Amino acid sequence: MARTARVKTTDQVPDSVLEGALIDAVQTMQKPVTAAVLSKNMVGPFKRSAAVFETILGRLAAEGRLILLPPVAAKKKPAYSARPLDELTRLAILECLTGSAVALPLTKLKSQPALKSLGDYTSALNLSKTLDELVRERKVFVHPKCTAAGKIQARPGDVSFGVSPPKPDLFLDLVLKTIRKQIDPLAKTLEPFGVDPATIYSGLVALLQREYGVTGHQSPDRPKPGRAAGEQEHPPQPDLSTLAQQIYDRMAELNPAVRTGAMVRLDRLRTRCWDLAETKEQFDDAVRWLAATHRVALHRHDDPHGLTPEERAALVPDDHDGLYNAASWRI
Repeated sequence: MARTARVKTTDQVPDSVLEGALIDAVQTMQKPVTAAVLSKNMVGPFKRSAAVFETILGRLAAEGRLILLPPVAAKKKPAYSARPLDELTRLAILECLTGSAVALPLTKLKSQPALKSLGDYTSALNLSKTLDELVRERKVFVHPKCTAAGKIQARPGDVSFGVSPPKPDLFLDLVLKTIRKQIDPLAKTLEPFGVDPATIYSGLVALLQREYGVTGHQSPDRPKPGRAAGEQEHPPQPDLSTLAQQIYDRMAELNPAVRTGAMVRLDRLRTRCWDLAETKEQFDDAVRWLAATHRVALHRHDDPHGLTPEERAALVPDDHDGLYNAASWRI
């Protein structure tokens, strides 16, 4: 008579294995997670009630294997994290700014869901201090305000923040208007003498290039945008296949369960890969390369039209108007 396979009940899972599974689940999160959330997400032999998880998580926090975050409000439940709150704040800021198509002022940054959830666990979430640190590390860049009169304002209430330096076009538009007031009348004055207006404009460009030592669009003697004076230029970006492999490896760092088919959110993966790809376009190209070479499967967003423009900008597009918000390894 054939023996039937015995399925282990939840009581037969050793405590050490259950604790390890809980720690792995918490580590995949970039935000505080409660026992109730873990109770909903853990499956199979690791499924437990929130009350049971609360006891185990409290013990892990007491042993220093997880960090306990007591809630600020009385109606909130305590949460747990594998990272200290200041590190979670840094990751949340980078996630919000990376997923935004435009630079965000401090007031709007505070209202982002990833940062609002952290506010449930501290009444003194010092975003300004954390932003200052990220700016000094050149992971975040200050975007000053340019008034209609061309005045650049960098007071705390005027600036926004982004993960790349501000583009000069906004500021140069006002300079261009001033130059046109001088050049256009000059071109009309000289036109009767056989001077083509196009020659005037070309001459202006040549004068600027000679004045600032510029050939093409970039001066070799001046710091490039995003690089401080005296700072070494960033090394060349790796080729697409190398970059794609690095991003592929980061998927497992972000969520170890990707090895068994779990999905990874692409906006969080982009945040994790901030030091690999200088632009979102490079990141998108590498992700599409992984899909084209059957390394990963991309998962299309069900309703991208219901997202804000900033949320849609964080998705990875294809060549057929598809937008993807997650990826998984092809096992």
